[in-house]
Amino acid sequence: MNYSPRFSFSRRNFGRFLTLGLLSTAFLVPVHAAAAPVAATAEVETAFTGFVHAWQTKDVNAAVGAFAPDAVAYDSTPPGKYGNPAEIREWIVGTFKALDRIAIPVSEVKIHTAGSVAWLTAHYVFKAEAGGKSSADDGNVSIVWVKQTDGSYKISVFHASNQAVAPPANVKVSVSGN
Repeated sequence: MNYSPRFSFSRRNFGRFLTLGLLSTAFLVPVHAAAAPVAATAEVETAFTGFVHAWQTKDVNAAVGAFAPDAVAYDSTPPGKYGNPAEIREWIVGTFKALDRIAIPVSEVKIHTAGSVAWLTAHYVFKAEAGGKSSADDGNVSIVWVKQTDGSYKISVFHASNQAVAPPANVKVSVSGN
């Protein structure tokens, strides 16, 4: 019996053999890609509680550190929009320097999640004392949180707005058109 192999190990064929072998192995070996983090309601609530605590204790590093590098913050404090880390830090530091005490009771907290993103809405009363005078700012906050690969949460969008104050009953409001 005369055996003649149909495949010889020339350089050209060896390259083909190696390529086919590697490709077939790639489909057999599971790829361990890092799974995207998934946001959990309880974790977001903990992150939010920590953020409020940072403000109440005037912890600059914790308050600023809660924001992602590309975060944007909207607040009723002029100029109102803070669009980069330096502006967010300046807003927080300025607020902490101007106020002696801060308390932020929150209510009506609602949290929703989808994948690594969570959004939170709440009602707040920003109570502060400066120079012996107390003030309170009643409003709503909306925060978009993104769960990081290390398990932490960073704020991507922060928006706080004051409650609209209705005009006194004896004041007439009129709107005129063009």
